[in-house]
Amino acid sequence: MDERKMLEEIRRSAGKIDAPESLRPEHVEDMVRGRQQKKKKLPVYQIGGMAAAILLIFAAAWQAGNIGDQGEPERAAALTEAAQEAVTEAAVEKNVVQEAEDKEEKEVIPHVSSEEELYLALADMMQTRDMGLGLMAEDGASVYEMEKAEEKTEATAEESMGSAEKADDFSQTNLQEADVDEGDIVKTDGTYIYALSGSRLCIVKAVDGRMEKMSEITLPGQEDVEEMYLDGDRLLLLASGSEASMDEEEEDVYSVDRKSFTKVYTYELGDRRKPKLSGSVTQEGYYRTSRKNGDTLYLFTEYQPILKDTRDGSSYLPEVQGKAMGVDDIYLPEYANRSNYLVISSVDVKQPDQVIDRKAIVSAAEQFYVSAENIYTIGYHYENGRDYTQILKFHYQDGKIKAAAAGEIRGYVNDSFSVNEYNGYLRAVATDWNNDEEMTYLYVLDENLEICGKIENLAPGESVRSARFMGNTGYFVTFRDTDPLFSVDLTDPKEPKILGELKITGFSSYLHFYGENKLLGIGNEVDPETGEYQGIKLSMFDVSDPSDVKEIDKYVIRDSHSCPGLYNYKAIMINPAKNLFGLECENNYLVFSYDGEKGFVNEFLYELRKKEEWDANGNVRGLYIGSTLYLSNSGGLKSFDMEQGYEKIEELTY
Repeated sequence: MDERKMLEEIRRSAGKIDAPESLRPEHVEDMVRGRQQKKKKLPVYQIGGMAAAILLIFAAAWQAGNIGDQGEPERAAALTEAAQEAVTEAAVEKNVVQEAEDKEEKEVIPHVSSEEELYLALADMMQTRDMGLGLMAEDGASVYEMEKAEEKTEATAEESMGSAEKADDFSQTNLQEADVDEGDIVKTDGTYIYALSGSRLCIVKAVDGRMEKMSEITLPGQEDVEEMYLDGDRLLLLASGSEASMDEEEEDVYSVDRKSFTKVYTYELGDRRKPKLSGSVTQEGYYRTSRKNGDTLYLFTEYQPILKDTRDGSSYLPEVQGKAMGVDDIYLPEYANRSNYLVISSVDVKQPDQVIDRKAIVSAAEQFYVSAENIYTIGYHYENGRDYTQILKFHYQDGKIKAAAAGEIRGYVNDSFSVNEYNGYLRAVATDWNNDEEMTYLYVLDENLEICGKIENLAPGESVRSARFMGNTGYFVTFRDTDPLFSVDLTDPKEPKILGELKITGFSSYLHFYGENKLLGIGNEVDPETGEYQGIKLSMFDVSDPSDVKEIDKYVIRDSHSCPGLYNYKAIMINPAKNLFGLECENNYLVFSYDGEKGFVNEFLYELRKKEEWDANGNVRGLYIGSTLYLSNSGGLKSFDMEQGYEKIEELTY
């Protein structure tokens, strides 16, 4: 009996019984219709079960009401007895429905069901990529597909403005999200400078430009420190390494397998001269990135499984703190097309030997965006001649990580700044091909990562180079010969609107809000006629009226093309409240301020290699404490008095 027939039967059977308002047929019909209109529909058997339970109630009531030779008490008792069983069944059915809904929520990003399924899926991916495991069936079908077919037969997924914009007396790491800390190769707490040098970390006391090396931390073996965090009197070092093993595949034939790992070392800094190791966590996979929110560190590594011809001889479950992950914590997204995993774990910095939670996603991410509440992983796949971006959302809180949603947009995003979360919505700018021509698309996705608003076919022939969002306004730059800076109104997520388009020469690869109503762009100047690159370009935009954005000043560093800040925003020292930003450019370090009348002012230029053969190559960082500028690289520190024309004060070699 289908739902409509059930409802008709309920109407016929109700008779003269006055049912409660909530159980009247018309209310039941509305309830069923409402459930049908939900995005996540219940299976028909579940809805039918609910309707059947309600039918039983009304049938019992009808039966009781038609026992003519019984008195009123007896009739009421009959109603109670007959209906009680139906109510109980309805309650059981409700629990079934709730369990199904809970399971559906958990499966917003699919899990693997078993280690065997995981192994076969990974083997299938490796075959697709021609890695030659020899696991193809004679008819050309993959082992994974055959296995699944056999099983079927037998059974007949407030925006950032960079670091906090206040006039701190010492510099902070340039961040994408103000409330989410990121690691870097140099940090300061206003008294000490912590700087990486290969496998060492040096702690230097710095007061008014005078420097004293307090201690250094050297890691064991061949481990290299990737980045660090400061947490009061705690120091977190993130290091990477690898270890090799030899496996005899057959007599006198050996294979060498290499596993990468990442470690988090936590040191107590009560005495800077004697840092004390208080705990460590080891996670398989090479280091990709990390984030810190409150007292929790979130570690991202990419794990490469080792697959042999048999499952028993393979290593495909990543280990965290020496324990292999279970399949319940491993996700297999719809468009998993790489056998590598993204592994995410969370560590309480106050209990540095303990892992709070761990998750792994087959098909490693290309980009990451982490808001104050959610982790977004961004991957790409190609289908039917088009590029698609797959976005997976994981909610995190106090170290607990939970799959929240999966979604997809056309095209590919340029970098993590091309996505942004605000008021529960995710905004994304992507480049796609339409009729053999590049186009720009802007999408707004709801909390379930379903597209609720979009703008299509912008900037024909151009690709997205940078983006930045502030509240309900977004800015993004596309480029071919000129730099169109688009501004978009996102007040209504379902109806985003282009406010303005400013065309200038060159393009900005990085955007940063610079005080009230100003937007700083750092990129390249390009000759619009020849397309020839002319140097690094600084642009200052007036965004007081988003519908009429103006470039109010530009500064071109001629014959300079190398600028690490264009691909690593943490290499940029910036604090608009202090009216100061610095960057490495073509083996020079430059510091700028901005004046409303004079425009960009080059306050300081230091030739890195020409003078003292400093190793540049993106390893130079600028930082300030009070009125002193410090330049750091792997070899040491230099200090300069900013109030005395950047006069050199001192140099310290590690």
